Amino acid sequence: MSATWSNAPHWLEVRVIEGLQTLLTLRLRNAPPADTIDAVVEVWLAVFMSRNVAWLEDRDAQRIQSAFLTIAGTVDFWPAPVQVFDVMPRPPEPMKLAAPRPGPMPPAIKAQLDALIKGMVGAGRPARAKEQQQRSTPEELSQAEAELRQHHAALKNR
Repeated sequence: MSATWSNAPHWLEVRVIEGLQTLLTLRLRNAPPADTIDAVVEVWLAVFMSRNVAWLEDRDAQRIQSAFLTIAGTVDFWPAPVQVFDVMPRPPEPMKLAAPRPGPMPPAIKAQLDALIKGMVGAGRPARAKEQQQRSTPEELSQAEAELRQHHAALKNR
């Protein structure tokens, strides 16, 4: 059967048809009449395709078959598609890749990075930090405070 408005892949059509045939053979209550089964297949396929799922045969064919079999063994009335989705096994977790391990840095790249860092930091910066640490005597602090007061007073008098 080729669905006219569901755009379902062929393998999905086959799985849904097989599942519906299984349910029909059970003669469940409220089962659709045999002459409407084509329309039932169309609707079920449309419902499957309306889900926000990228159906993949390798991952989903067995899950769909399992869901129909679970429903067949647990209900005595014709199910709605949502009941099949509710019992469908979860898809397997995708394989996780191991975190990459960094290897040794090639000497040429290390030299370039060192040059960039030196250019950003500047050669004189560590020396200035030492100078600032050395200027922090109490006398120098008093002198700096006096200079700031004097400068502040000069600004006020303008």
